[in-house]
Order: sequence, then C-alpha cells, then structure tokens
Amino acid sequence: MLGKPGKSVLVALFLCATIVAGQERQVPGAFRSGVMLIPVDVRVFDRNGQPVTDLTVDDFRVFEDDVRQDIRLFIMQGSDADVDMAGRELSDVWMGDSDLRRTFLIVLGRGRLEGPAKGLDALLSFVRRVPRRDRLAIMAYGKVSNLDTDRGAVMQFVEEYASRHGEIEARLDHWFSGLQVAYGSRETPSGTQRLIDALFATPGIPPTRELPHTGLPGVGTFELERRRILESFDPNNRGERDEEGRYIFILDEAKRRDLQQLYSAIEYLRYVDGEKHIIFVTEEGYSLGAAADRLAAMAGDARVTISPIHTSGLPLNWVYSNGGTQAELVGRSWRQLWAFQDSKAMAEKTGGVGSFYQEAAKGFDEIERRTRFQYVLGYYPSAKDLDGAWRRIRVVVDRPDVAVRHRQGYFAQAATIPTDPTLFLPYVRITAAGMQRESIADIPVGLTLPQIRRNGGETRLTIDVLVSATNLALAQTGDGQVAKLELAVFVGDSQEGVVGETWDRVEQALDERTLARVRREGISRTVTVNVRGEPAYVKAVVYNPVSDRLGSISKSLRRGRR
Repeated sequence: MLGKPGKSVLVALFLCATIVAGQERQVPGAFRSGVMLIPVDVRVFDRNGQPVTDLTVDDFRVFEDDVRQDIRLFIMQGSDADVDMAGRELSDVWMGDSDLRRTFLIVLGRGRLEGPAKGLDALLSFVRRVPRRDRLAIMAYGKVSNLDTDRGAVMQFVEEYASRHGEIEARLDHWFSGLQVAYGSRETPSGTQRLIDALFATPGIPPTRELPHTGLPGVGTFELERRRILESFDPNNRGERDEEGRYIFILDEAKRRDLQQLYSAIEYLRYVDGEKHIIFVTEEGYSLGAAADRLAAMAGDARVTISPIHTSGLPLNWVYSNGGTQAELVGRSWRQLWAFQDSKAMAEKTGGVGSFYQEAAKGFDEIERRTRFQYVLGYYPSAKDLDGAWRRIRVVVDRPDVAVRHRQGYFAQAATIPTDPTLFLPYVRITAAGMQRESIADIPVGLTLPQIRRNGGETRLTIDVLVSATNLALAQTGDGQVAKLELAVFVGDSQEGVVGETWDRVEQALDERTLARVRREGISRTVTVNVRGEPAYVKAVVYNPVSDRLGSISKSLRRGRR
C-alpha cells in the first residue's frame, strides 16, 4: 500500500513529470530522467461558473491518446481554506489535500492596454485582492520581475506603466511603420529605449531583468517550435496585408515581440512548482494561425495556462450627421475575428480563461474565481516509449452540467536534469542564456581570452571570469553574508555547436572587510574546459539564485590564440 506523500515529495514528482530531451550535460548531481508521474491540474465548474469541490477520484476518467489511464494520484487543492478530503481511501492511489498557492505572471503586450475595457485599472484591482501567499510577477518590454508576494511594488509598476506606456507605444508604432522595419531593422530607437529604461528605473517598483527567449540547448522540439513561431512573423516577410492591401509592418513587429514574451514567460515558469498562470493583457491579440496551437502545446507541456485579456473592445465607425458626430458600432474585421478565435483557442487548450469584448474586470474576476480550487490527478502512462511525440490528455468527469478545464497534453521526452531541486531553476536559466546570442547585462561579467593548450588530440582552455558584485544580491546567514553564484562556461565551434562546457558553484563568505573588497573588485574565477573539436568562441553565464538574475558575455577566439 502506498502512503500519502508529503508536499515535498509531490513537488519533486511534478517537477520530474515531463521534461524534454537534451544533450548530456555536465551538471553536478544530474541524472537522466524518464517520464514518471504525469500530473494533470483539473478545474471543474458548474453552470454558474463556480468551482465544483465535492468530486471524488471515482468521478474522474483520464485518457492519453484515447487510452484510459489508471489514476495513481488524487489531490484536492483550495486557496480559500483547507479542504476536507472526499471519497474513500484506495490502496493503490495516493490521496491528500493541500493549500493551493497560485502563481500569476502578468505579461503586458504591445499596444494601448487601458482601452475601452479599462485593462490597467482592472489589473490594479486584481493585484490588490490576490492573497499574499500567491506569487506574482510582471513582464513588459522584454523584462520580467521576480515571482514575489510584494503587491505594493507590482501595483506601483502598473501605475507607472499606465502613465508612460502611451508615449512609448506611439513612438514604437511610428518607428516600426516606416522603412526601418521594412528593411529588417528590429532595434528600438535610442530615444524610445531611454523612455523604457526610465520606466524600469522608477524607485519602488519590483527589480526586473531581461530574460533569454530561447529554448534549452539541444532540445529539438522546443527550439524548432520557437523558430517556427518567430520566423512566421519576421518583418522581412512582407506577404501579410491588411484589408486595404497595405503591408502590416506595425502588427508584425508587435506580434514578434509579444510572441517572444509569451515564449519567455512559459520557459520562465517551466520549473516553478505547481500549475502556473500567464495573464496576457493585449490590445486585441493577434492572428497566429498554426502558431497558436504550437504555443498552446508548449504551455501545456510546462503546466502553464494562458489567459488573454483583450482591452480594445469592438471597433467604432465614426459617421457625420447634421454637422455633428455619432458613434456607430460595426462588425469585426477578419483580422480581429481571427485574433479573437486564436486567443480563445489558446485559453481553451491550456485551461485558461479568455476575456474579449467586455470590461477587463470581468475577465480578471473570472480568472481569480476559477483558479481558487483544483484537483491534481496523476498517472503513469501506459505508453512507455519516449519518442518525443505529443501525447493528448483528455479528462472526463462523470457528473452532468459541469465544465472541465485542463492542459491538453505533453511531449513524451526525457532529459538530463539535476537531482537537487535547488538546481532546477539555475539549470534552466543558464542553458537558456547560453543559447541567446546577445549578452545579458543584469550582472556585469568580464571574460579574458583563454589560454589554449593542445596536447595530441586533447584541447584545453583556461579562462578567467570576473563577476561584478556591485549589485549582487547576497544570502543572509547566521554569521553574516554569503555570495552565491552558479557559473557555466560554454565553448562553441564555428557552427555554433557546443564542443566543451563546465559548470561550477561559487560560494564566498563575506565579513564587512571582505564585502567591501568584493564590491570594489568583483569575484574572479579561473576555469578550465576540455574541448572536443575546434573552438571558435567562448561564452560565460553567471546566475545569482538569491535574486534570480543573470549575466552573460561571449568572445570570439579568432584572435589571441596560442
């Protein structure tokens, strides 16, 4: 008989449930995972949209690719109070109850987000009433804050964003509607970038940093999907036109950036425990076509729901009559209709909530209400092959007049991942940053050109890495403070393939005197990397787990070889 697992056991099971295949990593304390227990977060509502909280394990049937699966885990989670277990104890099913700690990542898309639906006012009201035990983060213009419980800081950011984003959006629209984007430029003009930087420099708002928008190195499924999505809306692809035959440059660039944000948001939340909710506040969404299905699949695999909140309302056609004006409501354009359908499909396929052509407050209210209670079902898939295929999940509830929401599937792949749960986030953050070509400056990093030693068929690189500690977050201990860093150095060949890498953990105790020196001089580390093949560049990535912030730098080896 299997006993009831503790919460830490459940978290470990969920984290190990479905993870994509990657290269063999040299991560300390790693193991090659297979598909273990597949968790499915299920929310059930009555005809009034209220959560149904009295179901038992016998009321559920779970199917994978239309094959019924044996339920081996049944958890009831409520955010309002402890919930009483219903139903009988089965000898072969883990059963339990627990508090539900929700995670919300609010993604602010391009465009004017207050709009007729009053999106930013509704967002402020939502943040104000979310219980403090729930975690919140906010993402805008490619930057994201830490998941935290500080409501005041998030509210201040939303207020600052509401007062400043109108001018920023007007400038971006003007820039990306001209010849710059037509000829492939994707850079934000310096004047507009200064306005964005000033927004994020406002005192009292949550600390934010840039996130890499790539998948894990060597992960075919997710990297392929990411490229398909982003390349589908390349500004150089001038095939998409609006109703009057004009090329949609503004829409293309806004769409590209918002898709990057959504993908980054999914990867940011992937190894956070439990089910996670992305609330995508957007002016009117985008017509995504097949990309909507691919994005929903990636979100479902990561146990992430996507809830789009459209703020633009229905279009108005202004007509003149007797010298005055009156507003005449007209139907949606094809572009708006497709955007609505794709946003709605994303919400349904990930188990999220969609809010369209209504006050945004109603959408936020529905999200808050529908995420208060859920069931977590778990099963070991009867199909054991880790072939990378998409596995469809369907949950049936044997009760009339109820609606069921859950993720629609997962990718059946495995990966080498750390056995220590504290290494999950560093592993994901570092590997994603390693794939991004641009450097990340949230933690300034210096890198010397390496010394290259060759001995027969063996090549070895010795590299000095210097990490600035000016704004490094420190861990508090009983005896003082500790600087904690995760450091990875990647060596690539001319085809951008990884031909060598090393991972290291840096922990340095700091008294007052040492802290002053470290703040002034930084933290240095000399690392040695064994290389197979011909090295062409080297990249160092530093991760600070205390602040969940990154720094990276890369250098070409075309010069300075020895």
